[in-house]
Amino acid sequence: MADYYTHFSFTIDNLTDEESAAMLAIQSDPDALANFAKDGADEIDVDYWHLGVQVQGSGDDKQLWIHDDGGATTEDAAIFVQAFLKRFRPDCAIGFQYANTCSKPRTDAYGGGAYYVDAKEIDSHDGSEWLRKRMKQASASRETTEV
Repeated sequence: MADYYTHFSFTIDNLTDEESAAMLAIQSDPDALANFAKDGADEIDVDYWHLGVQVQGSGDDKQLWIHDDGGATTEDAAIFVQAFLKRFRPDCAIGFQYANTCSKPRTDAYGGGAYYVDAKEIDSHDGSEWLRKRMKQASASRETTEV
């Protein structure tokens, strides 16, 4: 039996003291996450939280490291990032990529994609879906031109 995984890891750089304090609270206090969710990310399921969120660095060089932590989805990450942007940086955007992998070689197991997130929009691009569309277009074009 094969195990399928989705991996992502990215940072939000240059955290302010206010941002850092809020994220440190989330790291250590489940109630802080629930309050953060109420403030702009109602879709965050605080009872099923598997998103890695860690403040790194010190002084003026702090960053928020966001990564999969054994069960988080890319959607969880995007929703969390959007809540962060709504609360702290409403005029900014953040992008991140993800990779789909597998514990065994499978033809449907590998791929990836990317997310663009701002305070108003979450947009994702899946590499596998893009490839399927392109192959369909190429196939249709060949059928049309071959006589």
